[in-house]
Amino acid sequence: MQDVMLEVWRKADRVDWLTGNPCGFAATIARRRTIDRIRSEQAQQRRELRALLREPQQDVFIAEDVLVRLDGDSLVEALDVLSDKQREAIVLAFFGDHTYIEVARLLGLPVGTVKRRIRDGLLRLRARLAHIR
Repeated sequence: MQDVMLEVWRKADRVDWLTGNPCGFAATIARRRTIDRIRSEQAQQRRELRALLREPQQDVFIAEDVLVRLDGDSLVEALDVLSDKQREAIVLAFFGDHTYIEVARLLGLPVGTVKRRIRDGLLRLRARLAHIR
């Protein structure tokens, strides 16, 4: 709403207020802003989907490698090497059974950030497990 009012203010000199319809003018701007936002969100979702389909799923193989080596005690010890952010993303993804996109929505982060945290965390876990075993 604030963006719409700001645009109305900025474009006020372009409108003949004696013959024009101020409500219609504001409604048109609001409609355009709404359409722009919807298109932007749809484009972002399409970009994320294309990126997921394009990427090799090496994170899955790393995760399988890590999870195969873990038992209860090793898991607790290994998770200590992760940052809080990495641990949170990994727990949601692998133990909460969420997709990257779902984890991103739950944490309020971009999908790329979530994927990086999970991948970096899994690499740290794998390195840690090499020392445990």
